[in-house]
Amino acid sequence: MAQNRAQPTTDDAGLRLWRWLRWVAAAAVVGMLTAGGVWVWGWLSDPHTLPIRSVRVEGAFVHLKTAELEHALAGKVAGGFFNVDIGAIQQVLRRQPWVDQVAVRRVWPDALQIRVTEQKPLARWGDKGMVNERGEWFDAPQDASVAKLPEFDGPDGLQEMLTARYREVETMLAPLGLNVTRLQLSERRAWRMTLNDGLELRLGRDGVERRLQRFVEVYPGVLKQQLARIAAVDLRYTNGFAVQWKPDASKGASGATGESKRDV
Repeated sequence: MAQNRAQPTTDDAGLRLWRWLRWVAAAAVVGMLTAGGVWVWGWLSDPHTLPIRSVRVEGAFVHLKTAELEHALAGKVAGGFFNVDIGAIQQVLRRQPWVDQVAVRRVWPDALQIRVTEQKPLARWGDKGMVNERGEWFDAPQDASVAKLPEFDGPDGLQEMLTARYREVETMLAPLGLNVTRLQLSERRAWRMTLNDGLELRLGRDGVERRLQRFVEVYPGVLKQQLARIAAVDLRYTNGFAVQWKPDASKGASGATGESKRDV
């Protein structure tokens, strides 16, 4: 017995045609968008598209000069508004002495706004470079403008350690009206410092806070009265300290070496 097969109708043929036309239209749209995107990308990538015509450097400067920063950028700003190399500009400026941070912003349609943050020096590092407030070393000339800053002296790479110690010491000495003018850390990690009254403190390696607190307690009543005669105070003792007298004052102090020891 023969089986009846469903014959395709006009509606089925029309539906297939519609689907095919819709697919062709979608492919055409995608193709046009792709081609358009390639063209737009090529246009944006062209260095002649909206070339940078104005560069403005801003910042609150003490050691830096705007003209010098602009001169450093001469010939380094290349490309158009969309493809100028922001990273290269930042690298050029960060190599300049006293530059800490650089932020670059595009300003439509053809300008760059560059915000430069200057380093804030906390101390001089030996006879070369400076240490900023974050305890980071940076290369900058030690001119007359920084001569009054304290001096840090220690192994390279330990700037953050000296910065932290300096802040602790300054807090402890503040009630006495004293400040640190030189802070030293030896290769063996022994601490020594010079105060603004010329007094040198030898604190050693261990128990630095405890030893300095001992000095803070005895300074007003014992040491301050003899300050003009004292060269250094050695606090590397368990329960006392030793005084090193200045050469012209050693005759009145006990000990042939110009030192005297006091227990507390």
